[in-house]
Amino acid sequence: MTTNLLYIGKSKSFLTQFGKLEDVQLIYAKDHKDAITICINLKARENIIILYEQGNLKEDVENITLFRKNSIRVM
Repeated sequence: MTTNLLYIGKSKSFLTQFGKLEDVQLIYAKDHKDAITICINLKARENIIILYEQGNLKEDVENITLFRKNSIRVM
């Protein structure tokens, strides 16, 4: 089974760093809003690993909280 690796952030070098992993589909989201849309479109039972690029701690916590509230309903 393929695992989805969702990266939320601005560093596109992530794609080259993780691009060699087998059975992993890399997904790039520019922000938490984009990530919510992506998660809604994924099948509910698909495996997903989420990596969130660190920025401003206060904003990151707020964005992750919003992401969790909106994506947990989907998953």
